[in-house]
Amino acid sequence: MSTVTIAGILAVALVCGSCCQRSVGEQERSPTGEWVALVTVTDCGAFSDYATAVTLRRTRGWLARDKVVVGLIGHSIGITWRDARTLHVYLPGSAT
Repeated sequence: MSTVTIAGILAVALVCGSCCQRSVGEQERSPTGEWVALVTVTDCGAFSDYATAVTLRRTRGWLARDKVVVGLIGHSIGITWRDARTLHVYLPGSAT
């Protein structure tokens, strides 16, 4: 393969990778207000099935990072806080 062809393939991959849309499907704050659970959906169009993830984020702190709890391809996920330390994640029966 020539250098021009490889550069072209890389350029197309970068452009297509940026075509993904990420949206927050559901957001639940913990009873104490310390955490926020987010259900995010990432859709890259015709190139792949959509992906759903549940992440936790502290509500305080400048450098709060998301912590991934679960991620699935092509399924919907539901969340509910049971108490200040327990997050219920509802997965469909078809999830493996």
